[in-house]
Amino acid sequence: MKTIIAKEIDGLRIVVGFDRPVIDAIATKKAVEGLINETSEYQAYIAAKSAAEQDVAIIGEAWQAVLNKQREIVQENAIYFTPKTDETIISSEEAETLKAQFEALPEKTVLVIDEDENGTLQSNELVDHRGEVYWTRDVNGIWRKETVMTLGETLPIDSTLPEELTPEQWQEIVEQIEQARIDALSTDERNQEFEEHRKTTRREAIFMKEELIMDGVGETEALSQAWAWSDNKLAELRTRYNIV
Repeated sequence: MKTIIAKEIDGLRIVVGFDRPVIDAIATKKAVEGLINETSEYQAYIAAKSAAEQDVAIIGEAWQAVLNKQREIVQENAIYFTPKTDETIISSEEAETLKAQFEALPEKTVLVIDEDENGTLQSNELVDHRGEVYWTRDVNGIWRKETVMTLGETLPIDSTLPEELTPEQWQEIVEQIEQARIDALSTDERNQEFEEHRKTTRREAIFMKEELIMDGVGETEALSQAWAWSDNKLAELRTRYNIV
């Protein structure tokens, strides 16, 4: 006999391992007491000991046969301690079949067991993506981060795993997250952040003008290019911060 260990998850019994059931030695001893005396092995041993000319070798072999039979009787009539709530005692044959199936499970798959109306143990394999994170994009182009929470749940056809996202898609996600953060700000907070960005943009424009001049661009043209870049960036910031 063997013990199969199964944890209940989402209302299903999921196999997590196998073990040996613990025999109740006292109860088993009472159950098998005297049974060995009725066996042919024991009778052969008694006959060997009672022979007029005793042969030590024959007696030894007879006694070994008695011990082997005793172990067999104990196994056949063993009384086991009541298993824990997540354990079930099954035959060695059932355990061998289930263990082979368990060890051959594909990645991200679990073995589910249950009993039918006749009490026969049934098993089937079920996908397990619990904890797996994926991204989807809705009809408005908004990326949403999702996590698989239940057994048997499969990834949507249009899902994208984090490692499958392109640099461009990651950039979209980062920008959307930042926009969501900005949209959650109060009017005063948005105005304050925009003003900080405005000052930074103007400083960057001044540095750009100086670099253009150092590269041989005329001062008027350098100023025009730097200010055009600055105006474009500020227009984007006004849109992002909803500044009229």
